[in-house]
Amino acid sequence: MTWFARHSSTRCHHTAKAALAQVKLGDPKGALELLAGLRPTSVEGRLCEALAYSGAAALGAADPAQARFRAWIGVGMAFVVAAVSAVLIALFRQQIAWAYTNDLAVAALAAQLLIFAALFQLPDAVQVSTSCAIRAYKVTRAPMLIHLTAFWGLCLPLGVVLGLAPDWLPWRPAQAMAAQGFWIALVAGLTIAALGLTWLLKRLSDHHVADETRL
Repeated sequence: MTWFARHSSTRCHHTAKAALAQVKLGDPKGALELLAGLRPTSVEGRLCEALAYSGAAALGAADPAQARFRAWIGVGMAFVVAAVSAVLIALFRQQIAWAYTNDLAVAALAAQLLIFAALFQLPDAVQVSTSCAIRAYKVTRAPMLIHLTAFWGLCLPLGVVLGLAPDWLPWRPAQAMAAQGFWIALVAGLTIAALGLTWLLKRLSDHHVADETRL
């Protein structure tokens, strides 16, 4: 976690300086694009590396209890970062939309969709962090199957049903929900993936601790 904090703080410092320079040059959109690199997914990427390395190190030292502790601390950190991001996106969704377009209709639609983007943060943070923590246990097939089921088995078909409402489907919404339907499906798919991976991480970490206790 120390490596993660040091690496992230250094990156944030340099990015913030570059963004400030863009503002002074009269390029606020350039500054926004730079700051977009500090989005939660980027932070979660650094945390993902820290989770995999630190968990594997603890397991290599024959300390599965510490590996479990590090895994859940990492997942909790990712969730907190995502929760802060979700609140900020929800509160400032109109300002975010207006930063990218002057079209009233486009900005209004974008502000509506940013509500789903805010909700998206929470299950996405959990599924990313749990997936990375599981890597420390050298398990890859089960997470792949969970992701395939959640995204291809649920998310994409549900997006087609809600977003497009094809006439050939016997059950479909009365009116296609367009972009909102696909966003709802994405949030649903991520939630299923997050739940499945959380269950898998708990099962693996508890199993390793139990095996160590019996020895």
